[in-house]
Amino acid sequence: MDAKDVARIVYNFPDKLAEYFRTLKNPVHGTIPFSLKERPYLVEIYREFGPDVSNKTILLYCSRKVEKTETITNLLLYGLTVFDGV
Repeated sequence: MDAKDVARIVYNFPDKLAEYFRTLKNPVHGTIPFSLKERPYLVEIYREFGPDVSNKTILLYCSRKVEKTETITNLLLYGLTVFDGV
């Protein structure tokens, strides 16, 4: 897969941007890649914010400890990377 293929995937799928470029600090293993492999319920949320979104509001009712900050951060980074004028 070349750089253009990666760019095309990342542009169309916000979850892939997070998985390709984000890392997390792990006290045991050091820096590890961010992954949604064990969080399949988040993929649909990420994909609601793809490149064809136009003034869409999504409201999530969440309890504590459901990775809200990480999800919002990744979606913000996606928006800043993909959308002009943001």
